[in-house]
Amino acid sequence: MFGDDKNFHPNDDINNNSNVNNSKNKTHLKPRKYNEEGYRIVTNIMLNHMNTLIVDADVDVRKAASDALATLALYIKPEDVAPMILPIPLRLAHENKRGANHSMNNNNNNNN
Repeated sequence: MFGDDKNFHPNDDINNNSNVNNSKNKTHLKPRKYNEEGYRIVTNIMLNHMNTLIVDADVDVRKAASDALATLALYIKPEDVAPMILPIPLRLAHENKRGANHSMNNNNNNNN
């Protein structure tokens, strides 16, 4: 998986760089060209599915969805990462915090 590959760099394929270990020496990168229809499918349809999978009951599904989301974020236009990708983990963090607070309140009520 891309997220596990230490030598993976999302711009290597568009810059025709055959030496992936040389990514530190790049001084400029060519702008990525996006196919508008493909980009729309990824940002509208795929992200909606990831929103569902990332809260699945199965921990392995959640982990795979998280890894896929992190990798997908590398290919999203930089200006779209904050409005499209970031809300997903932020929502999870708020839900986890709310769940932890709810659990603590229940424990406190049970102790009284």
